[in-house]
Order: sequence, then structure tokens, then C-alpha cells
Amino acid sequence: MTTISGFTAELSFGFWRFLLACQYKTSLWPDLAGAFTHALTTMEDPVKRLHNFRNRIAHHEGIWHLSPKARRDDTQTALGFIAPAAATWVADALRIDDVLARRS
Repeated sequence: MTTISGFTAELSFGFWRFLLACQYKTSLWPDLAGAFTHALTTMEDPVKRLHNFRNRIAHHEGIWHLSPKARRDDTQTALGFIAPAAATWVADALRIDDVLARRS
């Protein structure tokens, strides 16, 4: 039997990217707001940029011109909308700043 959390885990990133679009602000967002209690606005912009970033990686395209630091910030923003404690934990565990510093 599939549970709600199991079903949610099977949804693609593309599904969430388009579900979180501003065009649904009046139709779906009033109901979705309870799932993202820490979101001040719709999550469309950071999730859209992360979706694009993920697709570039999946298609083996270059990503360095897309500002990995900005995508790190988008990730932190999206996590903060969902669970601020998770965003803090991830920020403390990230090594991307070290990797990027070695790249310079």
C-alpha cells in the first residue's frame, strides 16, 4: 500500500517546479500554504532556477556560468520555506564554498 509520504516521494522535481508556479497563486496556493508554512511568497523563482540547474547537470551541460553560489542560496531558500532546521543543518554541512574557493 502506498502512503501519502510514499506518493509524495515519487513526484518528480518537474512536478513541484510547475505546481509551485505563481499562476496557481489564487487557485492552489491557499491550500498549499499549509505545507510551506515558512514561505513568505510562492516558491517559484528559486525552484525554477534549481530545476534549470538540475536539468543542465542531467544533460551534461556546463554549469559554472550559472553561479553555483546562487544555486546554493536558492537551495537554502527553498529548504528554509519547508523546514528552517533542515536549512540550517544543510548550511552547516555544505562543502561547496570550500570547493569553489579551490576552483578560483
